[in-house]
Amino acid sequence: MGSPYPDDRGEGLGPAGRASPRGHGELVVDASLGLAIGEVIRLGRDDYTVVGITAQLLGRADAVMVATVSDTQRIANDDSRTPSSPSATAGSPG
Repeated sequence: MGSPYPDDRGEGLGPAGRASPRGHGELVVDASLGLAIGEVIRLGRDDYTVVGITAQLLGRADAVMVATVSDTQRIANDDSRTPSSPSATAGSPG
C-alpha cells in the first residue's frame, strides 16, 4: 500500500498529539484502543500517560502502543504479576 506523494502526505493516519514518546512514562497508542490523550494506564508497576494517538500503524488487525526502549524493557521484564515463591514470603526461620 502506498500513497501518491506529494499529493497525499498521509495526514489521515494521524497522529494526534505527539508522534513519539519523549521520556519515561509516555505512550503513543493506536486509536482502536479507545484511549484519550492525557489518559493514564498502569502497565506492570508503572503508570503511563498517553501523549499521542495514531491509527492503523501496522494494519487493520493490529493495535500498538509505542514507548521508549527502556520503558518497553521495563514492561517486558516486569514480574509484578508473577506470584512470589513461598521461600521469599515465609519469613525467617526461628
